[in-house]
Amino acid sequence: MNLSKGGCYIRTRRPFSRGTLLVIEIKNNGARLRTDAKVAYDIESDGMGLSFLNIPAKELPILERWLASAGGERPAETSREEIE
Repeated sequence: MNLSKGGCYIRTRRPFSRGTLLVIEIKNNGARLRTDAKVAYDIESDGMGLSFLNIPAKELPILERWLASAGGERPAETSREEIE
């Protein structure tokens, strides 16, 4: 997974169509980020780029901490229960 402050790219063989609204959850080392997202683009059989929408203020520091430590381990576990 590629992650930035504005969104992420998720590799999947079944990407959703551009414009689809989702609720996503990303977990890393016991921390969890749950936010609304919109599919910005999709690549058939490869993945989709998501734009984060309205990240809850209490969860923004989690994302900022992950990005600050980008040289280390990145979040890799994504819960797809909301989007499959």
